[in-house]
Amino acid sequence: MVNLYMLQSGCDFDVSVTMPDGKEVISFEVPKNEPAVVKIPLEIAKPKPGGFYSISITAKTGDPKTKFTMGLNAVQIESR
Repeated sequence: MVNLYMLQSGCDFDVSVTMPDGKEVISFEVPKNEPAVVKIPLEIAKPKPGGFYSISITAKTGDPKTKFTMGLNAVQIESR
């Protein structure tokens, strides 16, 4: 289990996790909220050793003139 803590203000996030072979294992959206630090929990069922996972967080906004803020504040790794 990995928890990402992201600063969010004025935008939605698309979150995806891909395996080394490019297969997407997690994909979801974090909706726009009031400005805050948002906890994004990621749990990969049956993780496979011997490679790495790619985590992508993309800001989405409907209006390119809209101001937004995003930033990674912390990463917490838990064993299960």
